[in-house]
Amino acid sequence: MLVNMKQLDFKYVFMTFFTFIVFVGCSNVIAHKILYQPPKTNKELSKAYFYKYLDINTSDGIKLSAVKYITPIDAKGVVLFLHGNADNITQLPFALLNFVKEGYDLVLLDYRGYGKSEGSPSPKGLNLDIQAIIKYLSKNLNKNIYIYAQSIGGTSLLGTLNQMDKSKIRAIVTEGSFLSYKQLSDATGISIPFTDYKELEPYAPISSDRNMTIPLMLIHSSTDEIIPYSQGLALSKHFINAEHIKTTGNHLSYFRFRFNRKKVFDFFDKNKNYQYIPPIKPIISVEDNNISDDNITKGVE
Repeated sequence: MLVNMKQLDFKYVFMTFFTFIVFVGCSNVIAHKILYQPPKTNKELSKAYFYKYLDINTSDGIKLSAVKYITPIDAKGVVLFLHGNADNITQLPFALLNFVKEGYDLVLLDYRGYGKSEGSPSPKGLNLDIQAIIKYLSKNLNKNIYIYAQSIGGTSLLGTLNQMDKSKIRAIVTEGSFLSYKQLSDATGISIPFTDYKELEPYAPISSDRNMTIPLMLIHSSTDEIIPYSQGLALSKHFINAEHIKTTGNHLSYFRFRFNRKKVFDFFDKNKNYQYIPPIKPIISVEDNNISDDNITKGVE
């Protein structure tokens, strides 16, 4: 059977073009599958303290799974823990229960696509998940809220600062997080094909108000093998009111050591009376032609 080469070439070009269009059209989905790696297995939760499950509903209709450990003593407040990329709430280090021992209720959240939570992870999705859990805690618990967030959890938290309810948050600690998806790609030399990083940056800390006044401690190891230390420095330069802690060790190993845990506890206790005050948006007269957008300090809710 003879093959028409022109016909074969046309079919090849057509299939190549079709594959390219499909790939580009699904690039966000592909990027999300590369960015997020939820564990495929779940373990048993520790029974060292009493706990109960919480159902959290997001604004886009996703049901999330969360667990609340309850301290047996008078609670100082509630600590929201936001885990890293390759974890879920059943695979977290036992050291986290020191928050409960120290007198805090502890809430662990699984983002969409992680653990028993519905949906599939994405930068926007994780931001909505964090907004939802903070809204739930602010509405249902009459307690101070403290946050300890690791890696992608810290990045997503800081990336949604402008949108979330900050009224009951007293202090935030992040560990091993990064400022920008694009900068992280450049720093690691790992790039996701056909990904427009400009679409990801609105959900990263680089988009958040750098003058944010909530007490913020940024922890990053100079020997972090996953997220380069340069991104920890970039975060510190972006949030001008933040406290930067340079440490050593592997990615997300800080809280496992007693001396380091004491620094976190002290930071939370020191800021227990902090009260967030929304910035005042300036009222500009339309008749004032001498004021330009460049010299207006805009408030961010």
